[in-house]
Order: sequence, then C-alpha cells, then structure tokens
Amino acid sequence: MNWLKTLLRMIAVLGPVAWCAGAASPTVKWLSGSRFEDKLASPVSVLWADNTLRQSLLDFGRAQQIAVYLDRRIDPGGKLDLAARNMPIGEILREVARQRNLGVSILGDVVFISLPHSARRVATVAELRRQDLQNLGKASARKFAAEERFAWSDFATPREILQQLAESHGLEVVNLEQIPHDLWPAADLPPMTLVDRLTLVLEQFDMTFQVAADGRRIAAVPVPADVAIVRDYPGQAQPQELLA
Repeated sequence: MNWLKTLLRMIAVLGPVAWCAGAASPTVKWLSGSRFEDKLASPVSVLWADNTLRQSLLDFGRAQQIAVYLDRRIDPGGKLDLAARNMPIGEILREVARQRNLGVSILGDVVFISLPHSARRVATVAELRRQDLQNLGKASARKFAAEERFAWSDFATPREILQQLAESHGLEVVNLEQIPHDLWPAADLPPMTLVDRLTLVLEQFDMTFQVAADGRRIAAVPVPADVAIVRDYPGQAQPQELLA
C-alpha cells in the first residue's frame, strides 16, 4: 500500500484536470480584480493526504492562478489532509485554515493565511494607512497607491525587503532595527499597492507603518491594540432601516 499513500500525497484533482505538486511554473500570470473574485468562487475538487502545508498551498494557488501567501509565524512543514469535491476555492482555503486554527484574509489580490488576529485586522490596517495618506496630498497618495509585482528571492530578510521597497519609491525607512532578523523563502506575488506590500510584510511582526508629514519617510511601528474604521452617517427618519 506504500504506492497508494505516495500517490495520495501527490494528487489533487481540479475539476477534470489532474494536478501534481511541483508541476506549476514559478512564474504565474496571477488573476486580479473581478477575475480573482470569480475564481475564488469557482468549485474544484482536491485530495490532499499527509501533504506539506506551505508547498501544497503554493502549488494549488499557482495551478489556479490565485496567489496564496502563508504567514511567517505558521509552520510551513505542517501536514495537510483534506478531501473536497466541487467546493469553491475560497471555501477550500478557509477549511485548510480552520483545521489549523488560522485565519484567511484578502489583501489586494493575495489570499493571506495568517494567525487569526492578523486575518481579522490586516485589511483594516491597510485601509487606515490609505486614509492617513489622504491628508498628505495627492503626490504621496499616488506613490503609495502604485501597483507593482511583489517578489523576492530565497533567504531574503524582511529588513532587506522593506529597505528595497522604500528605496525603489524614493523613501527612507526608519526603525528597521525593530524588525527581528529572519530568513524568508522566495515569493512571487501579483501587483500590489505599496500600502499593501508594506502591510503584508509588517503585519507578520504585528507592526504597521507611519508616514512622515513630508511624505518622504516611513517608520515601522506596532499595530495599535484597537483597530477599527469609524464613520458617522445621519440617522434620517428611519435609522434602523439605514443601519440594515
């Protein structure tokens, strides 16, 4: 039965197409926008048995042209067991996260699998940074809204990644010493705004960034204990209907 166990480790059936771990090209034309959203809703079938978590998710994402990124704080060698038939891709990824007490969030066109507290807040943190930039003028807002493909090589450190992000956009980054030394595996992600790229890296250390008033410097800072977006709306004559 050893051959059967080996086969189960390798095979994932995506609708009528057979998929094998490691078969996808490292350079993928990632889906974005409405095509990304539609793909997450499309049903596929998978069979994973005693697979390695990170590599299985990466290969699955590449096969579907959906970028999946695993938080640095999650054991990449953990085992993955899942059988699903005609289940939406988004539901499959959420089920993987649920089995390991993790969370799933969407940052740009990237599925970010992380610790539950990060998954709950990361999109809000990114939106708060966008709101901050509106107060610095259109030039700064455009710079941080610029979308570029996000990639780095094996053994890159998060400090190096942040430094290169800043320099490539004419920024100075301070407080980098607060980021612990770490060595990351290579990544190749779709175009993301500078806000989302910085947020993706820093959230993995429970940090975010602040932009100086001149828009030329950023500083790595801890994420506040309470993260929320609060907006006021006039109640009008029937406030309960408006709330709904």
